[in-house]
Amino acid sequence: MPTELTEEDHIALNRTLDRILTAYRDGGCDTTEARSALAHMMTALAIGNEHEFRAWLKPEPLKRWLETTDAARSAQALDRRAVRHPDHGTAQ
Repeated sequence: MPTELTEEDHIALNRTLDRILTAYRDGGCDTTEARSALAHMMTALAIGNEHEFRAWLKPEPLKRWLETTDAARSAQALDRRAVRHPDHGTAQ
């Protein structure tokens, strides 16, 4: 049975797509990660897995996904390595 999308779903889908594409444009994820996220949403919708599809439309799961991309992990590693000088706050 096809999943029927409400107007609210369409708005949330647009917001989700914008965040994924913006993350890609800004270097927050690579092509493979962006494609994978989009494929997960499309596949869930195609097989009628409304729960999975709608989970992607919520801000928190998308935020968690953005935090687990290679770019996010690299940035976190750089932040951990940057030791601040106590006198003037610059990295040593």
